[in-house]
Amino acid sequence: MLRRIAETPNGGRLLCLDPQRLLADIGVEMTPECAQEARLSHPEFFGPTGREHAYDTTAACAPDGSVSVTVSGLFRGAST
Repeated sequence: MLRRIAETPNGGRLLCLDPQRLLADIGVEMTPECAQEARLSHPEFFGPTGREHAYDTTAACAPDGSVSVTVSGLFRGAST
């Protein structure tokens, strides 16, 4: 997953805007139970964002280097 996020233009930024949507966009399939558990365990990260417009705009833009987000892990205690 980390490789796919890194290879996606603006992947780190998109993860911050809407992680569940980015995961779906890069081909990660979450069962409904897994998505529910993610929302319950990390509502600040997987909850409703209201940032759909920002996600679409960022996804459509080429990375410009002004903001870079590097993702080094997805789960607490997990190593890359």
